[in-house]
Amino acid sequence: MLMQYNLEPEIYNLRVLGLLEQAIEKQGETGNPIPVHIKIDTGMHRLGFDSTEIDGLIKRIKENPQIKVQSVFSHLAASEDPAEDDFTFRQIISLKEVCDIIQAELGYPFLIHILNSAGVTRFSEFQMDMVRLGIGLYGVGFNDEEQNNLRNVSTLKTIISQIKKVKAGETIGYNRKGVASTDRIIAIIPVGYADGFNRRLGNGKGKVMIKGIPARTIGNISMDSCMVDITELVNLQKENPPREGDEVIVFGDSFSIRHMADDLETIPYEILTGISRRVKRVYFFE
Repeated sequence: MLMQYNLEPEIYNLRVLGLLEQAIEKQGETGNPIPVHIKIDTGMHRLGFDSTEIDGLIKRIKENPQIKVQSVFSHLAASEDPAEDDFTFRQIISLKEVCDIIQAELGYPFLIHILNSAGVTRFSEFQMDMVRLGIGLYGVGFNDEEQNNLRNVSTLKTIISQIKKVKAGETIGYNRKGVASTDRIIAIIPVGYADGFNRRLGNGKGKVMIKGIPARTIGNISMDSCMVDITELVNLQKENPPREGDEVIVFGDSFSIRHMADDLETIPYEILTGISRRVKRVYFFE
């Protein structure tokens, strides 16, 4: 299938290289060599060839004319953290050293790249031949300054299903974790942990935006719903209070996914990838 659709595999160890060699042998000689992308481990210790494996890698590639290196790359572990800049520089230098060796042995040029989203901003002098936008492609910056230069491209929204008045002393939600210290007004919204609204956001930890004003959760997050306290919002919007059916922004322009991640003490990636498949997606093309 790889050769049938002209795919270009990422090769990160000798085992994967061996599988490609077997596929080539089974397929038989083709008109053009298969372009491959070689991943180097420069210190993150995830996928990639270690420096001790480079000689073996070069030998195998030189022995097989059906394989051509299209690019050599690595991945930065902490490009967003100024405290780790020395480590980042060492990663970049390591990649360059390995690429010099490979290029000298193979005798032809190839693309080199290492920068991720934060790297593009903080280490622009090392763009080399390519950069790989990650979370930045979705309009999420690694700090406030970067965020101000990006445009949000994803919004999670829902509506208010019901509005209730809860008397002082009454409890709200599973396990009676939400307690009304005074008379409160709550809104029930149909988004819960099965949709990707993390259960840790319950009991005031998380918030949503209603009419541009934050409303904090009250009580535990349910599977398919949660409750938010809109008492202050109703007091502020007496002429146009929240109503059932009104729009609720879980994250978007008015409340960024990065700030939601801060509430959860995690990263925006976890939130984005945690939105379940049952949540309807609507795509806009410009």
